[in-house]
Amino acid sequence: MLSKGNNCILTCHYIPAVVQNIVAKDSMIYLLCKTFRNVYDCFDYPVMSRALNIFAVDSEVDSLIAVKLDDVMCKCVWIPEMSKNSHSIIIPLLH
Repeated sequence: MLSKGNNCILTCHYIPAVVQNIVAKDSMIYLLCKTFRNVYDCFDYPVMSRALNIFAVDSEVDSLIAVKLDDVMCKCVWIPEMSKNSHSIIIPLLH
């Protein structure tokens, strides 16, 4: 079972997503993922966080999208919100 914070990716279209399942079809591997309703910059100084692929996010969308394994840019760490009024943070892992 994938645990919260251990199943987050960034697609090649710069969309943070949470992997729900992995499927194979016609010799292709797809990740079934949920995206987020709102994606924000975490900070804007000295550069926008988006330039570093760091995002603040809030609630997940209920519907799933299929992402080809080749379209995954990187694995990310999802840091859950610390309080009710804060956003979760998505940070890419450096490989």
